[in-house]
Amino acid sequence: MVFAIVSSPHHNPLALPCSLCWLWFHLLQLNIANQSYSVDEDNLNKPWRPVPSGRISVKHCHAWRWTVAVFCLGLSSLLSFNVFIISAVFAVLVILHDDFRLSGHPLFKPLCNVGGYASFELGTTLILCRAFFLRGNTSLTRLLI
Repeated sequence: MVFAIVSSPHHNPLALPCSLCWLWFHLLQLNIANQSYSVDEDNLNKPWRPVPSGRISVKHCHAWRWTVAVFCLGLSSLLSFNVFIISAVFAVLVILHDDFRLSGHPLFKPLCNVGGYASFELGTTLILCRAFFLRGNTSLTRLLI
């Protein structure tokens, strides 16, 4: 979030809470997805997490994960088309990382991680841009140049 604030070409103080909310929900999506597929590892290393401690089942965790993913896409679509595209790319990266088990591949795991960090940065920067709130949907390339 700090990096997005510093790198944003325009600043609007009203956009900060919106950007923080967007980032928090996308991080929640990532955390739920990761925890729903790492139950055995979490049983050993982090038994206090909700799934290993039995506070939520893996089935309910999967349902909650998809609910949050759809919510993130809906939230992003309310902000702009560009933010929606970034959110969709992030969702695909999470699916590739967890569902297709690219998290265990030595080449694709870092690529998924870099894509996730880039998605966080682009999404929060776009939301923070004053041009976004003043002119509506703007071109991604025009905002970042």
